[in-house]
Amino acid sequence: MSFKSNFESHSVVFGLSLIVIGFGVGFAFRGYLPAAPALAKVVAATTNNCNLQGAGELAKGHNERMQKLRQSLAFYEEQSSYFSNTQADQERYKESAARVRQDISQEIDIFKSSVSALSKVCTEDA
Repeated sequence: MSFKSNFESHSVVFGLSLIVIGFGVGFAFRGYLPAAPALAKVVAATTNNCNLQGAGELAKGHNERMQKLRQSLAFYEEQSSYFSNTQADQERYKESAARVRQDISQEIDIFKSSVSALSKVCTEDA
C-alpha cells in the first residue's frame, strides 16, 4: 500500500489534516482583509471627550457595511479560484473582487473623514 492510500484510508487523520490545513489557509487569508473594528474604536475615543449624537449609529452602520463588503469579497475570491468556472468567469470574479477591495478602501476613507469631522466638532465645542 502506498503512503497516499494508507493516509487516505485513516479517515480521522485525513479529516484532522484537512481541518488544520483549512484553518491555516483561513488564518493566512485574514491578512488580506482590512481591519475595520480598529476604526470603530476611534469613534468610541472621540465620543469619550464630548457627547455627540449619532456617533454610535455611524460606527454601527460602518461595521455593517464592512461586514457585507467582506462577505462579498470572500465570495468573489472563492469563485475566482473555483476550478469548475471557465477562465472568463474566473477573470470576471477577479475583477469584481478588485472592485470590492476598492469599495472597502473608499468606505474606510469615508469613515475616517466622518470621524475627523466629528473630532473637529468636538474640539470646537470644548
